[in-house]
Amino acid sequence: MRSASSSIVCASFAVVLMLVSLVWADDSTVDPAAAKAKPNSFDASIPEGELGDVIRLGRRLIEETSSHPMTKDYVGNALNCTSCHLQSGLDPRAA
Repeated sequence: MRSASSSIVCASFAVVLMLVSLVWADDSTVDPAAAKAKPNSFDASIPEGELGDVIRLGRRLIEETSSHPMTKDYVGNALNCTSCHLQSGLDPRAA
């Protein structure tokens, strides 16, 4: 069962990263101040339905990596993905 849940985690991360890369494909036009001023602009771009549910799950996994039931067994410390990947991985100039 553990491999099935890790597959879901990997798939969720892949979907989120794919969506982020599409949203920020041309980061030369991104204004960091504007991105900080609109932290929920990404939420508005999440589609409804099953795809949106998977994207929201992936975002929760990134933000709550050390405490989420699907990922906490794989984390050996108190770090979350967002400890390095700032603004939930949406900042194109961060790790």
